[in-house]
Amino acid sequence: MEPEPQSELDQAEGIPPPEEMEMGLAEFLKSCAEGSDDEEAAPQHCVEMQAEEFGSAVRAGFASLWAAVTDGSALTAGCDVVAAAGDQSYSCHSLVLTVWSPVLRTSLEERWSSSSASAGGAPSVLTIELGPAEPADFKTLLCYCYTGELILRPTNVIGLLHLSDFYGVEAVKAGCGEFLFELLGNEQLPALLTIAEQYNVARLRHVCACALADDFEDLLEDGTLWSLSAGVWQELLARTSLAVSDETTVLDAVLEFASPPHVDGAAARAARLEHLLPYVRWPQLGERLITVQEDPELMVRHADKK
Repeated sequence: MEPEPQSELDQAEGIPPPEEMEMGLAEFLKSCAEGSDDEEAAPQHCVEMQAEEFGSAVRAGFASLWAAVTDGSALTAGCDVVAAAGDQSYSCHSLVLTVWSPVLRTSLEERWSSSSASAGGAPSVLTIELGPAEPADFKTLLCYCYTGELILRPTNVIGLLHLSDFYGVEAVKAGCGEFLFELLGNEQLPALLTIAEQYNVARLRHVCACALADDFEDLLEDGTLWSLSAGVWQELLARTSLAVSDETTVLDAVLEFASPPHVDGAAARAARLEHLLPYVRWPQLGERLITVQEDPELMVRHADKK
């Protein structure tokens, strides 16, 4: 039995009838846009990946390139940069480096725009500033840039902290700060804060300030707070969780922190008062507020920051 011919209703809209299929699918699709002066008016369909899907796809693509860095196939996998880290050299992809590190991106852009750039497609050679890091630490940082993963250990965390700070790989720097706090915790807060200040690890400074706020009066008594920077004091006093029995304790601490032997000279004292007095909750000073109001220096410093 021969099949019944399709009716016009059965013919899907936009699909050419059998007799037109011979013109080829490409020609047919091209004809769909003919007769329209506005390209935007032609049939179209937008494909947009979700951020998570796009990120996963890029991560998988970078990870597939990591093998070229580690198994010696660099020359056949598009590696165009040689990173010289101490006595080790790693062939890698400028695309990956420029995505993660603004410092390396700037360095590579300068080389690309330089008239003295090597000809013939020779890889650019970057000398890596290791500081306290080991060549293996830089390889670990590279691994993160390609795969999104790295293993932090007590033996490599300072090296990776230095590298991630120097080259601007912020996610690794934040991870190093979290790991250091897990390792040392409340027992080594001054040391952790020194590290946070040296490498500008904002998250580490924040969690340390929160821990200090919980024991503010005890730490005043044992002298722990006097060696900290004015910046840490600012973040500490800004905590709503600051554990004090009386607001006059905060004022007295600020005044002592701004006095010898904790500062040297009138300018240093004025700077500390100017930065820290606004964090004193003046309405909670009670009768002490009358004494403060009679001190011209304190009122001027307080008024300057209001």
